[in-house]
Amino acid sequence: MTSYLAPTYGLAGWLNDVGHGWLGEDGLDDGMVSGIGAEGGDRDSHDGPVPNPVGLVAPPLDESGRVYAATIPDEWPAQLTETQMRAALAEAGFTGARFEEGLAISFCESSLGTPYWHRQVRGDGGLAYGPFQIHWFPVPGWEAWGLPAVRAGYITEAEYLEPEHPIVNAKVARYIVESRGRWGGSGGWATCADLRGIE
Repeated sequence: MTSYLAPTYGLAGWLNDVGHGWLGEDGLDDGMVSGIGAEGGDRDSHDGPVPNPVGLVAPPLDESGRVYAATIPDEWPAQLTETQMRAALAEAGFTGARFEEGLAISFCESSLGTPYWHRQVRGDGGLAYGPFQIHWFPVPGWEAWGLPAVRAGYITEAEYLEPEHPIVNAKVARYIVESRGRWGGSGGWATCADLRGIE
C-alpha cells in the first residue's frame, strides 16, 4: 500500500486530492489506498472506493493549484530564540511548572545541539513536526496527535495544516500533556523527559 505522505507525492498534493475531487465528499478514495487500480492505474482506473483514512478537507491552494497556501499568519523564523519560544508557549496557554517543562522538552527535541529551537526539523523519518516533534498526521503504526487536538478544541482546522507553527505546535503539545497527565512514558516525550528529569 502506498502512503499518502510519501515524499514523492507530498502532503500538499495529498491534501489537494482529499478536498478537490479525488477523495469525494463521501470520503471515498478512487483507488490510491487500494493499490491504484489493476493496470498500475491512475485516478480514473481503480478497483473501487475505499474509506478516506482521515476525512480531511483540503486547504486553499496557491496559483499553481498544488501547493497549499498558508492558512494562518506565520512570521516566525526557522530558528527560535528562548524569548520567542517562551512567547509561543505563553500564547499556547502553558502556565506554571508545565510552562518551564514545555520549554525544556521542546529544547531537547528541536535544538539540534544549538542554542535555538528549530521549528522546521523533522524527526522519525519525517513524521514528527515542530519544536515539540509531534507526530501530527495519521500514519499506520504511529499515534498521531493533530486531529485529536482539533476534535478536543485545542486547535482549529486551519491550524491543523500548520504543524510547524510554534504556537500551533505548542497548543498540541499542551493537549498531549494535559490529556496524558505527564510528559514522559510511552506515547509522549519519554527520552527528553528522562534526560531532563521531568515526569
